Amino acid sequence: NRGESIAHVGIEFGLLSITLSLIVILWHFERIDAVMRLEHEIKQLDEDMERVVQQRVCIGDFYGANQTLVDFWTDRTVPWLDLLKEAHERLREKFRVDPDEAMHQLAVTCDALDEVERKLPSVAVWRDAQNRSIFGDGGEVTDRAFGAWVTEQVAP
Repeated sequence: NRGESIAHVGIEFGLLSITLSLIVILWHFERIDAVMRLEHEIKQLDEDMERVVQQRVCIGDFYGANQTLVDFWTDRTVPWLDLLKEAHERLREKFRVDPDEAMHQLAVTCDALDEVERKLPSVAVWRDAQNRSIFGDGGEVTDRAFGAWVTEQVAP
């Protein structure tokens, strides 16, 4: 019986320690719950941050590709159209005053525009240079000299 009473005391002591552990856990349950909620929020914020980083990369890629097209438009196409507009307006004014002289000036203007177009880099060369600069293989490509020259030419 002595063995049974020792076993019985051991079981009671085990139950008492489990009970005390549960009381301590329940006593600190609010603090433990707050820590668990904070860990969950941190995990959620990390996932949100990863999605934002992915979205930022996608947006950067999209605008980087479109910026090349915008640069081409503003640095080459718009100045070329401005030059053509100015040539057209001057020829129209000349035609109103002297149609024969305007026809001669039209031929000269066409030759001059052909020469300007020959001196400009081709669209393929310009786009290739822009693509290299996007991927970091070269310096930034700026073809603003043509726009500045056109502005100077069409100034009154």
